[in-house]
Amino acid sequence: MNLEKIRKKTNDWLRQRDIRNPEVRWLVRLHLVIILSGSALFLALAGGVHFAAFGLGAVLSFVNFYILARIVPHLVWSQSGGTFSLLFGFYLRLLLTGCVLFLCIAWLKLPVVSLLLGLSTVLLTILVWFAKFVLTHKHKEA
Repeated sequence: MNLEKIRKKTNDWLRQRDIRNPEVRWLVRLHLVIILSGSALFLALAGGVHFAAFGLGAVLSFVNFYILARIVPHLVWSQSGGTFSLLFGFYLRLLLTGCVLFLCIAWLKLPVVSLLLGLSTVLLTILVWFAKFVLTHKHKEA
């Protein structure tokens, strides 16, 4: 399967899940590529428990990012109820993410640095997107 087919299938999958903006779909695909690349790197270099911790952090960041990619466009275009939905969803995700991280650190004793590196894949995604934005848009100086 070539890259164009993979891109088309992921685009179709994301469109079916109500992610219609092409830029947001690009961000979600980029996040998946960064997670898969980081996971392969972690598996090759660290393996074992560090790989599991990285993977768990990356999955947590992806789930949060994916939920935001689906919810935020609806909140932006809706006329009412957006504030409560946004706050409730934010605090619910924060609570669940905090509980999962607490269980991973306190109960499973997973390495914190590997968890944080997995969580930081979303930051790397945003940095790559910002670099693309700066390089592709012409800025005029006054």
